[in-house]
Amino acid sequence: MTNDYDSTYIWPFLMGFTISWFLINTIFQKKTNRNISNFRKITDNFKTLKEVQIALRNAGMESSELITAVDFTKSNEWTGELSNEGRCLHTFNNDSTPYSRVLSVIAETLSSFDDDQLIPAYGFGDISTKNKNCFSFMPNNTPCKGLDQLLSRYKNIAKCSSLELSGPTNFAPIIHQAIDLVIKNDYRFHILVIVADGQVTNLYDTINAIVEASKYPLSIIVIGVGDGPFSQMVEFDDQLPDRTFDNFQFVDFTKLEKKFEKKPYEHFKAAFAMNALMEIPDQYIEIRKQNLMVNKNTQLAITNRNNVKQPPDVNEYNMTIQSHRIEIDDNSTYPSELVCPITHELMIDPVICTDGHTYDRYAIERWFNESNNTSPLTGAVLPDTTLVRNHAIASQINNLNN
Repeated sequence: MTNDYDSTYIWPFLMGFTISWFLINTIFQKKTNRNISNFRKITDNFKTLKEVQIALRNAGMESSELITAVDFTKSNEWTGELSNEGRCLHTFNNDSTPYSRVLSVIAETLSSFDDDQLIPAYGFGDISTKNKNCFSFMPNNTPCKGLDQLLSRYKNIAKCSSLELSGPTNFAPIIHQAIDLVIKNDYRFHILVIVADGQVTNLYDTINAIVEASKYPLSIIVIGVGDGPFSQMVEFDDQLPDRTFDNFQFVDFTKLEKKFEKKPYEHFKAAFAMNALMEIPDQYIEIRKQNLMVNKNTQLAITNRNNVKQPPDVNEYNMTIQSHRIEIDDNSTYPSELVCPITHELMIDPVICTDGHTYDRYAIERWFNESNNTSPLTGAVLPDTTLVRNHAIASQINNLNN
């Protein structure tokens, strides 16, 4: 069993200490021999979501690119002792986990800030990546098509039998991956949302990555789930040396969810969005002031950054896609035109799709709900998802049943 710890920094936890700003500062300066620059902390100045939205407009931020990352370290197995009734934070209960609830709220509150709705999504800390790499939610490091597919992919990965939680916890690989995406996307403004369960154990690597990220048009929002502790995240939020601007914001999702559990869900969503976006207006102003959104033709400094792993369920995912494109068996019990090409069963409610083929309504709607915009049979992109009942086929099925 791989434990989620790093021997270099575990001693403060064993002695019951909380790693403080003094320790972070000491470690950083000792290993880098650098002094702290004139760093200016960005304060949380807003009290309502509307105030944040007005500030974003005044700052000139019209759009951004969203990147998401999920923590799959082994500590998730015990950091839900209090807040998740002792269950692992990735264990589904009533079809949700703390992580899926965070991703759902992100889908409802932050999606309007993403231009193309193509969202690179990553996991880190599992047995295949440990503290060295990250894996893409989608095969071949392709982005998710919207936040609905992001949520669907998280559920599939979290339930995948081949997923093994590991560690140690290190934000550096996912931050480096986000920097690479910023460079590849011509230095457009990006927001990296990391959902994690507590402290990092590769402290120096994470500090270095956060400092490096401040040289790019990239804001980092960490959403905390579970029992924590989150004292490190607060330190990262308020104090870190050598950053060109305050690029880090922390939101305690579990605490916020508890606070609003007896209030309307809309109030909770607004509070979450306000806290998550609180520092973005000032960050964006700093980014523009420092001219960070100008392509500098930067060469990537870390050679292994593009070593993004495949998702744990890549084989299951590919088999599912392939099974949706198998032709109907000529030896089927029923006439092939009465059998759904997706389920390979006699249709109940046959409908014609814009690809010209007929499917059972529930099957094709499920296909679309998984954020697919292509034909299950041909793979061609569909002009729309309009479905029209096939009365002729429905009549044949009805006669067959009778």
